[in-house]
Amino acid sequence: MASPIIIFASVIPFALAIYMGIKQYQRMNQIGVVYFIASCIFFCASIVTWGISELLDDTSIVITFAPVFGSCSAVTIVLHADAISRDVVDPIKLVIVSILATGASVAAFLMFYVFIAFIVSLQVFSLVVWIYYAQKLHTKAPASIKKWSNLNLTGVIVFACGSLWGSAGLIPDTPDALKPVIDAIRWEIFLGVAFFIIALAYHKAPNLANVLPFTALRLSIVDIKAGIALFSHNWAHREDLIHDDLFSSMLSGISMILNESVRKGNMREIVLDNARLLLKRLDEYPVAFVLITTYPTKALRNALEVFAAKFIARYGNQLDDLSEISKFRSASDLVHDCFPFAVEYKTGESEEKTPE
Repeated sequence: MASPIIIFASVIPFALAIYMGIKQYQRMNQIGVVYFIASCIFFCASIVTWGISELLDDTSIVITFAPVFGSCSAVTIVLHADAISRDVVDPIKLVIVSILATGASVAAFLMFYVFIAFIVSLQVFSLVVWIYYAQKLHTKAPASIKKWSNLNLTGVIVFACGSLWGSAGLIPDTPDALKPVIDAIRWEIFLGVAFFIIALAYHKAPNLANVLPFTALRLSIVDIKAGIALFSHNWAHREDLIHDDLFSSMLSGISMILNESVRKGNMREIVLDNARLLLKRLDEYPVAFVLITTYPTKALRNALEVFAAKFIARYGNQLDDLSEISKFRSASDLVHDCFPFAVEYKTGESEEKTPE
């Protein structure tokens, strides 16, 4: 009975991880967190299946349900790793993981050795993807959240060790001397602790999942007619960025030239090799909201729309006189409200060009 008790006890850290994941999603609305929660739930269901099987001494329960839960958890791990690294899911990874997961689920009822081949391949593929992006995230993370990216990487490595340790017990040729050790050091505990560590990292650094998909550089509000900056906020404090007023004058000039020469409406976006300038114009006001980012995710576009609406709601009746720009300094709190997921970089800290 000791083994089922330990197995069921390992559900506790999973439950805590799920709780923290739900709180994180409520704060930041990140799709990557949804996949993380789903993976926790699938692993938890798989472990409960193992516990019930050992409690009832009925291996048919494990054979029927565990492969499905395990395959689903591996798929959601890949989706989670992809979601924290880019704005859209990589179709190649999705096809690979779907084939392996389907093969593992079907082979579990047919041929044991084929099942082992599929499930181990699925396991190794999902672990390699997760470790790769966790390491990449840690490398790029700014100093302010570096310790939490390190904690996240540690959790992923602990998970990999526990996952491989659990698979060792499934291999028929496992040495008899090793089997008691595998039974004594339960892999379920490794996985539960790993998920708790990862959830804690995201809880302490809510914008950790946004380090890889993009780097927000600057948000500016520009008086298009006068070519002056009414407000500016820099997330990446770089010495090579030009002065706000010079940038505003340049942008205003380009906008007017295009309007006069092309006459096809306002400029909405400027595409550079390694960055995008997103522009939000309002016809009734002579201002443009400009966001510079390495990659224009949907979250950034939505946040820019919300920021523009909130700025107009607060300062709309003050835009008739733009000679005094100090009145717009208090817009900083709107930046934090609308872009809570944007990562701050200090001077000298690097940023990626674009997601792979």
